[in-house]
Amino acid sequence: MSETDTIVVGGGLSGLVYAHAAARSGTDVVVLETSAAPGGVMRTVEKDGYLLELGPNTVRPTLALLLLAAELGIVEEMRFSDPKLPRFVEVDGKLRKIPFGVLSPAAMLRAAAEPFVRRRAPAEDESAFDFVSRRFGPAIASKLLEPFVSGIYAGDARKLTAADAFGKLVELERERGSVIGGFLKSRKKAPKPAVPRPKGLMSFSRGLGTLPRALSSALGGRFRGNVSVDRIERSGDRWRVFASDEDRTARRVIVASPAGTAARIVASAAPAASQALLEIPSPAVCVAHCAWPADAFPRPPRGFGHLLLPRRGEPVLGAVWSSVLFPGRAPDGKVFLTFFLGGRRNPAAADLDDVGVIAAVAADAQRALGASCPPDLVRATRYGSAIPQYEAGHGARMRALAEAEAAQPGLHFLGNYRGGISVGDVVENAIIAAR
Repeated sequence: MSETDTIVVGGGLSGLVYAHAAARSGTDVVVLETSAAPGGVMRTVEKDGYLLELGPNTVRPTLALLLLAAELGIVEEMRFSDPKLPRFVEVDGKLRKIPFGVLSPAAMLRAAAEPFVRRRAPAEDESAFDFVSRRFGPAIASKLLEPFVSGIYAGDARKLTAADAFGKLVELERERGSVIGGFLKSRKKAPKPAVPRPKGLMSFSRGLGTLPRALSSALGGRFRGNVSVDRIERSGDRWRVFASDEDRTARRVIVASPAGTAARIVASAAPAASQALLEIPSPAVCVAHCAWPADAFPRPPRGFGHLLLPRRGEPVLGAVWSSVLFPGRAPDGKVFLTFFLGGRRNPAAADLDDVGVIAAVAADAQRALGASCPPDLVRATRYGSAIPQYEAGHGARMRALAEAEAAQPGLHFLGNYRGGISVGDVVENAIIAAR
């Protein structure tokens, strides 16, 4: 039985960033990951001349991410999309630019009047839809928020809680009385960055998988792939980790696995936390990488991508126009788009077979972009449990995790079910936890 100071269970982005920060501070740390490759769902693969992102497609270049890239020596590999690329929402089969093509003048005026809307205490577990509707008007909630939540979270804006999913906006209302007013005041007070922040969304020349690969490389032998963890137990003043290769003991255990896996691992050591993790909804999603000949479109697509207004029975959530965002993602003469299907509103769509996926994508591409033929399906990747949903009761579930940590010294939970789902949130939360 081997001993170490800190064991990180899970080699996704949360676990890797935590371990990297801990190792740089001199901590003896080991990462145990079930799969051979690091990164969890942040994976990039190459197939037939295409560069496929199996998880996140782009990230916002936060300061923490930029500093991390500098530490890892991958700054020169960073690539940024054109910040002027438009974003679209599909309305009645036609693409409309966000925001002016989607909203009426009356809706824009109502949104601009947000600073004059009286602040009030929100209802318990107020939904994101109700919060945005109350502050900015129902048109913003239904025509911008709902497609955004459906496409980005694979969720339902009427089920996500505002305080948990959009906590910064709720905090601005509570502390400043207005979201817009509070945002403007905070910008005035914020110090100017010493170095200008890059504009546009970020990736790397060989995709986002570059980041976990670089983290794993920096960790060296501290990263152990093909090692699964069955459970953890308290053993005196240390933790015992029951792993597939050997049992280990550690002073600290960071459970950085997806919520469902984490629930199983801590079931006997922290049953209340395990139950809280099991209660986090995480709908199924299919990521479909599709290609067309360039002449299949009446005009070349130009933009970041498009989202759909949620409607009953619609399998498609939206698409990222991958070959438009970054060069080198597809062979010459091809248009390469990444579609997302399923999610909280229609999880069964994630289980469509390849024929069904092609049919759903072809129908949407024909409506939205005028595609004259079905796509070639480069790859369909199906996740039975994708993005955790911050729905009613999420705050109580997170308190259960905090109580378990307080009662069990050396135990810590880390993941995108806690503190934000974005890559930037995950990186920052992991760095903070490692301090």
